[in-house]
Amino acid sequence: MEQPQHHIVACLDGSMISDAVCDAAHWAGTRLQAPIQLLHVVPHMRAQQTDMTGNLHFGENASLLADLADLDEQRSKIALKQGRLLLDAAQRYLTQQQPPQTVTEVLRTGYFAEQLQHIEPQARLIVLGKQGHDSEHQLDAHIGSELEHVIRRLHRPILITSAGFQAPTSALIAFDGSNIMQNAIQLIASSPLLRDLPLHVVMVNAATVDAQAQMDWVKQALSSTHAEVHTAIRQGDVEQTLHAYQAQHQLDLLVMGAYGHSRLRQFFVGSTTTKMLVRSQGSVLLLR
Repeated sequence: MEQPQHHIVACLDGSMISDAVCDAAHWAGTRLQAPIQLLHVVPHMRAQQTDMTGNLHFGENASLLADLADLDEQRSKIALKQGRLLLDAAQRYLTQQQPPQTVTEVLRTGYFAEQLQHIEPQARLIVLGKQGHDSEHQLDAHIGSELEHVIRRLHRPILITSAGFQAPTSALIAFDGSNIMQNAIQLIASSPLLRDLPLHVVMVNAATVDAQAQMDWVKQALSSTHAEVHTAIRQGDVEQTLHAYQAQHQLDLLVMGAYGHSRLRQFFVGSTTTKMLVRSQGSVLLLR
């Protein structure tokens, strides 16, 4: 039997964006009244091994391999100690915020995506940084190298934050009429995460009678729990149209589905999703 899904899982890697991940997790935890679980994954340490068998005698090569193994072990111990210090510091930071949060720590080793999948069944929401440790100093890097890979593997809602997280005061929902986004609308209506925030629901390239009927349904579904709901149908390139609408109305949070089955499929899968994340100035909430 699956355990209750109640944690806000905040993924920390020690990069500069870790503070924003903590702030985003605190915001979500406060609105959802859910405890926060801090996750840090230490990758497997392997010293680079160069083939020197042609230059070394057997005994010398065996000694080198032993030294490399010792180095791996030492680096792993240091990385685990650094990870624990990172989690402890994040926990102290969060427990000092108002309102205070219940915070637990999880320190694991291995591949990040795999370890995150192991704890995903107990997650209500997963918070990730837009850029991670491996990409924060690269001038041409706009999202973390693992982010798209992780998004494809997870099934829980994911909140992706940039540096300097600010609590959203409004949201843009990209709606394509698919079953996934219909379920997402019902989830938004029933969840306190975006309760009382002005919502703008936008459908692109679908100016039909059926599309208008879908938007009427969306407004009715959301109006029961949200006082301010705006709907719009626009024409044009999906990515450009949505970003232009978001900028025009100064909307903080972009909400979209990770997968779609309509003519907007390319928007939700692959390179266009990456482009939306790259160009988004605020936080992005991905829903399944």
